[in-house]
Amino acid sequence: MYTSYYGNYRKLIGLNPISISRSKPKSINCLEYKKLAPTYLMLSMNEDNYIQAFYEMLEKLDPYQVINELKELAGSKPFVLLCYEKPNEFCHRHLVADWLNTNCKTRIIEYGSDELTLF
Repeated sequence: MYTSYYGNYRKLIGLNPISISRSKPKSINCLEYKKLAPTYLMLSMNEDNYIQAFYEMLEKLDPYQVINELKELAGSKPFVLLCYEKPNEFCHRHLVADWLNTNCKTRIIEYGSDELTLF
């Protein structure tokens, strides 16, 4: 399981891309999982408030159910969670990966790296 950004879309051969952003580029044809998308209000917050609000949103979700729903959505392929920001930029997908890795003992890393690099 991986995270990445829309700019890597064409490189994600063999992976089932799943958008976790509020919207996605029209040129990207992929599945969507809106439960992990930030709210419109969060998008207008500073980084500290955003992180707090996003983790509060995640606390309302069951991480095991989220993993199971993502696996079901992806079918038999490994999946990659997509949004807009480049790997070295702050992004909610890193928060999602950290949350799932911590709560479900999974290993979700940034595509193309050995370890998840946080902003």
